[in-house]
Amino acid sequence: MDSQAPPSSRTGRKTGLLLAAAVVAWVMLVVTAYFAVHKPATPQQLIAMGSWLRTLAGLVATLSLAMALGRLWGGALSAFAGRARLTLQLGLGMASLTYLVLILGALGAYHPVLAWGLAVVALPFGLPALIRGLRDALPRAPRELAGLALSAFVAGLLGLAALRGLAPPTAWDSLVYHLTGPKLYLEGGSLQHALDLPYLGFPQAGSMLFTWGMLLAGDRLAQWFHLLFAVFTLSLLPQALGRLASGRSWLAAALLIGVPTAYLLAGVAYVEWMVMFAGLAGFVLLTHRPVADRSPIMPAPEGGLQAGLLDRRMVVAAGFAAALALNSKYTAVWLVIGLAAVVFQRSRARSTVLFLGSVGVFLMPFLLKNLVLTGNPVYPFVFPGEFWDAHRAFWYSRPGSGLSLLQLLLAPWEATVWGVEGGVYLGHPSYGASLGPLILALAPASLLLLRRGDPEQRRHLGGLLIVVGFGYLGWLAQLSYSGLLVQSRLLFPVLPYLALLAAAGFDAIGGLDRWGRSARFVVGGLVGLAIALTGLQAALDFSSTSPLAVVSGAETQESYLRSRLGQYALAMESLQSLPAQSKVRFLWEPRSYYCPAEIQCEPDALTDRWWHTRQHEQRAVAVASRWKEEGVTHVLFYQLGAEAIRQAGFDPLTAGDWAELESFLSDQLIPMTTFGEAYTLYRWR
Repeated sequence: MDSQAPPSSRTGRKTGLLLAAAVVAWVMLVVTAYFAVHKPATPQQLIAMGSWLRTLAGLVATLSLAMALGRLWGGALSAFAGRARLTLQLGLGMASLTYLVLILGALGAYHPVLAWGLAVVALPFGLPALIRGLRDALPRAPRELAGLALSAFVAGLLGLAALRGLAPPTAWDSLVYHLTGPKLYLEGGSLQHALDLPYLGFPQAGSMLFTWGMLLAGDRLAQWFHLLFAVFTLSLLPQALGRLASGRSWLAAALLIGVPTAYLLAGVAYVEWMVMFAGLAGFVLLTHRPVADRSPIMPAPEGGLQAGLLDRRMVVAAGFAAALALNSKYTAVWLVIGLAAVVFQRSRARSTVLFLGSVGVFLMPFLLKNLVLTGNPVYPFVFPGEFWDAHRAFWYSRPGSGLSLLQLLLAPWEATVWGVEGGVYLGHPSYGASLGPLILALAPASLLLLRRGDPEQRRHLGGLLIVVGFGYLGWLAQLSYSGLLVQSRLLFPVLPYLALLAAAGFDAIGGLDRWGRSARFVVGGLVGLAIALTGLQAALDFSSTSPLAVVSGAETQESYLRSRLGQYALAMESLQSLPAQSKVRFLWEPRSYYCPAEIQCEPDALTDRWWHTRQHEQRAVAVASRWKEEGVTHVLFYQLGAEAIRQAGFDPLTAGDWAELESFLSDQLIPMTTFGEAYTLYRWR
C-alpha cells in the first residue's frame, strides 16, 4: 500500500502554504508602508521613551540591590511583617547603599559599567523577594467613601510628583548643590572638593544616592529616589500610628503629603523626605513591641507595661536610621536628640548609650570624607577648612539676626498662614514654605488623648510629643539665632510626627462628651474641604507648568528649561560657545548644574563672593589681578540677583562695596553677551 499522499493533496498543501505566506507578506507590507508614512513617534519621542525605560530599569535594579542590602538588618526587622517590614528593609537598604557609593567614590570607581554590574549581580538576590514583598504589601482600597477619597488624593499627588520627576531638574537647591555635587563627582570619577562650593561639605547621604542614580540612568532617577522616600514614609505611618487612632492611616497620609511644600519636594532631588523617613523609621524601631522571646536590655518595669523591652538589634537599627537623618541634613540633630530621649524614657541609660553610640559609628565614614577633603569633619561649620574663613562663617550664620520673642511665640501661626513656597508676604517673616492649614488646626487636639486615652495610648502619644517637642524647640532656637534660618523646612524632620498627631487629634475630637461626634462631623467637613482645595491647587499648578510635553518628547529639554528657568537657561547655553577649559566665575548666581562639562564654572554658592573678596582685596584693580592669577577667564554677573540683595539691605555690603563693583565691571571687564536685564557674560579687557 502506498503511504505517500496523492499528488493532488501535496499540491493543495503547497498552494495553501503559498497563499498563507502571501497573506502574511501583504499584511506586513501594508502595515509597514502605513507606519513608514504615519510614524507613531518622532525620534525625539522615542529617545524620551528610552529615557523612561532606563529610569525604570535603574529604579528596579536599585530596589533589588536595596532589598539585598536590607537583609543585613533582617534580625532587627524579624518582629515586623507585611508592608512595615518591606518598607524598613528597603529604606535601610537604601541607607546602606549610601556607604557603598561613598566607598566607590573614595576608590575613584565611579563608572556606569561598574554600577550596573553591581546592580545586575544583586538582581537574583533581591528581585524575587522584592516582588513577593510588593505583592503582600500593596494597600487595599478602603471600603468607606471617606477612606477611598483620601487614598485617591494620596495616589493622585504621588502620581503628579512622579511625572514631575521625569522632567529635567529645575528646583533651586538641586541646581545649586544636590545634583551639582554628584555631577562633579562623576566628571572627576571620584569624591572631590576642588571647587569653592561649601555645600559639598554638607551631609552627603542624599548626594551619594543621587550619584548612584545618575550613574545608572541620569538625574531623573535621582529625582525619583527622593519620591521613593516619600512613599516609604507614607507606608510607615500606619505602623507609627499604632493604637493611637485606629483606622486613621489614610488621613495621616493625606495630611502629610497634603502639605504643599512637602508634596512639591517629593518629585525633586532634595533630602527632606529622606530625613522624614529616617526619623519615622527610628521611632518605629524604638517603639515596636518585640515578640516574647526577645532578650530584653532591661526588664519590664513594674506595673505591667513592657517599657523596658528594647531589642539590641532594634536599637542599633534605629541608630542607623537616625544616622541617615544626620547624614542627610545637619539640622536633623534635634530629631535625633528627641529619639534619644524616647530611648531613655523607655529603657534608661544602657539603651541610650547604645543608640547614640550607633549613631556616632554610622556617622564616622561621612565625617572622615569631609576631614580628608577639607580638613574639617563637619565642614563648613565649627572649624576652618578649604575655602572657608571667619568672614565666610559670619556671612553664613549672621548671628543675632533672628526673630524676636513675640515673633517666636507667633511662629506656628505665621509659618502656617503667611508662609509661602518661594515667596514672602510683606510685613511677615519669609518662612519659604507652604504648610497648609490642617497640621496646625488638628495637631493640638491630640492632647485630648492625655485626658481620656488608655495607658498604652498615652505612652505612645508621649513618645511622639517628646520627639516633636525637641524638634519644635530646636526650630525655635534656629529662628531666634539667624534670619537665614527662618525656614519652615527646618521643621520637616518632625513633620510625619505632626501628621500623626493631627490624625490622632481628629480622632480624639469624637470623644468629647456628647458633643464630640457633632464637632468631629463639622471638623470632618472642613478637613475634606481643605484637602479638596489642596488637591485642586496641586492639579492647577501642575497643569500650568505641565512637564508632560517634555516627558513625552514633544518638547525639547532646551525649550522646557527656557520656559521654566528663563534667562538663566539662555546664559548656561551661551557658555557652550566658550573655549574648552575656560573658567567662569559667577557673581550672585549660585546655580551651576547646567554648566557645560568642557569648562569650569565657579558658582557664587553663598552669594558672598564679592563681599568676601573685598575683605581681602579692597580695590577693583586688585580683585581683577587676583582673579586672573587664579585662572578666571570670564565673569557671569546676575544683575537681578545683585539688585535684589541691594534692595533688601540684609547683607552687609557697604556703599563702597557697590561702588567698587561698578568700577570692576566697567573698568576691568568687557561685556560679551547680555540676557535681558538678568545676566551679562564678561571677559577681561
